[in-house]
Amino acid sequence: MPISELAICLRRSDYSETSLVVRMMTREHGQASLMAKGVKRPKSRFGGSIDLLSVGQAVYSLPRENSVSTMGLLMSWDQTEAYPCLRTDLLRHAVALTAAELLARLTEELDPHPASFDAMIRLLRELQGGEPPVRRLAEFGRALLTDIGLTPDFQTCAHCGQPTGPGEFPAARGLLFAGPRSGVLCPRCQPGPGESTVAISRNLQQFFIENTQITGRLALEFVRWLVYYVQHQIGRELNSAATLERAIAAALIAHARSAQPTDSHDNDK
Repeated sequence: MPISELAICLRRSDYSETSLVVRMMTREHGQASLMAKGVKRPKSRFGGSIDLLSVGQAVYSLPRENSVSTMGLLMSWDQTEAYPCLRTDLLRHAVALTAAELLARLTEELDPHPASFDAMIRLLRELQGGEPPVRRLAEFGRALLTDIGLTPDFQTCAHCGQPTGPGEFPAARGLLFAGPRSGVLCPRCQPGPGESTVAISRNLQQFFIENTQITGRLALEFVRWLVYYVQHQIGRELNSAATLERAIAAALIAHARSAQPTDSHDNDK
């Protein structure tokens, strides 16, 4: 029986000269891999292309229980939001791609996560509306990990099990996050031989645990930690990680240049 609901196009790939395979995230059914037959024909019933990271009303069917195919069929697509800023702004495009990959990697086929779906829609709209992209990606990452139950334990040492809060150690002192153990190490405990770790500040703990607001510098720290953490969870690098880091580096360089005086007389002011 056909299903009709709002969906986000997380991935798309060519299947033939006229057809696509699309990975849709829906609110009520989660991810669905769908065949869009004939979508690239000039007079396609879809009425246009299916843009990556677009939102629309999808009508689709899922494979039957006894079917050898694991792919459903996309019957129609009415695109309602396309977010043109993602085609003109490198950082916003990289942020949206990273969010889409996080959503695709951390949720399962036909496993609905309405809160994460809503968070992705909110992120796309905020990017289009001119909101700070790295901050919004940090907030999306926090919402996604909370929704799917992957929030790490920042308050207990992953090695000795002792509390790591500022009551035990100086609040100004940072912590090491051990990716293989998915937790922090207290200042008494050292990483094992060859163990991958990343330094984090206690402000990152507060952002995640206490749901506090986030500043630009902390947002950047959180996003880099998020990529590191998820890559250890899934056991592979994110395809979007390198593009995101290049886009962030380019944005930081552009910001630094814009902050410099443009006239030598400015130094006298």
